[in-house]
This record gives sequence, structure tokens and C-alpha cells, in this order.
Amino acid sequence: MNKKVYSTSKLALTFIGCIVFMMGQFNASAQVQGPNYGLSTIVKTGQASTWQNASSACVADNRYASVSLGSGSASDTMEIDNFHFNVPANAQIEGITITINKGAYGEGITDNMIKLTYNGAICGSNHAIMDEWPANVQNFTYGGNDDQWGINLTPEVINSYSFGIAFSVSNSAFSTNVGKANIDYVNISVTYKTGHDNMAYTFNTSSK
Repeated sequence: MNKKVYSTSKLALTFIGCIVFMMGQFNASAQVQGPNYGLSTIVKTGQASTWQNASSACVADNRYASVSLGSGSASDTMEIDNFHFNVPANAQIEGITITINKGAYGEGITDNMIKLTYNGAICGSNHAIMDEWPANVQNFTYGGNDDQWGINLTPEVINSYSFGIAFSVSNSAFSTNVGKANIDYVNISVTYKTGHDNMAYTFNTSSK
């Protein structure tokens, strides 16, 4: 007796032991931790103008970390770290966003340097804005959800107690008055994505 073999689909061929690989991809949507506030401050002295009440920059309470600056002078560098992040070890860091609530008494006060810190070193690109600080404290944003600040950021770096921000301010050489920079708080947010391991599946599509 003759036997007829029927295809399960007019458009498909019969494969024996067909292997289909499915590649894991990063999630389409990013995740954010923060804004977190730092727990530790260090002022690296060396300039004539140093910060007062530096720890006030670690909390939003209308109490200011401040520094007074004469014409053409720059402040000491303040570092804030220990932002207690807990980014997953398999995360891909997308960007860092820093918010500084700042204002100034007098004209001529501007950012001098705003960078990241890690393991005792000041690193990354300078995100200082040359616009004068406003008279009333306001939020200013630096970086963004796709800005890595010019360095290779990893979860190990972000989660370290030594990760943070370093900044200083200056008073224009054209200023005729002593200016005073005030900072209420500084916070950091981290944008990241997590991924999955590649996976392979085997299907037997033979028909009898």
C-alpha cells in the first residue's frame, strides 16, 4: 500500500532537530534610583575662602552650606559622598543626574567646578555652568539619564561609599562686591538598565 506524507504547512519544510536561538536583550525601559542624599562631607582647604556648615548640603532643610568670596576668588572644594545606592550588580549604568539647590547673595557668583568623585579621586568631565547664581535658591540640574560624565560607570562604582560629587564656586573678577554662595542640598539619581543571559531552545519539528 502506498503511503502519503502530508506537510503541516504549505509554506514550511520539515526540519529534524531544528535549533532556535533566542537572544536575551536589555529591558526597553530604564530604571532610576534616587534622588539620594549624601551622608558625608569633606572640604579640601587651600583657598582663602572655605565652606561653612558643609554638612547642611546633605539635607533639604533651608539651612545653607555657604562660602563668602571676594572679587576674582574661588572657593575650597567641597566633596559629598556616601549616597548609599544599591544598583544591581548586572546593571548597565545609563546616566547620572545631580540636582543642586543653590542661590547667592550679591552678583558674580558662578560654578567653578562640578565633577564626580570615586575612591578619593575627583574624576570625569566638568559640568560647571557659567551662568550667575540667582538671588533666591533654586534647583539646577546637571547631567541626565544618558550622561555618564565622561567615565566608565559601573554598579561597583555607584554603590561605593566613596562615590559622590565634588564642587567649588567662584566670584567674577569684574564683581565689585563680596559675594556669598548658598547651597541648601545636593542629591543624585542614577539611571540604569538590567539584562538577561542569552538563552537557547531546541525544538523537534519533524513529522511522521
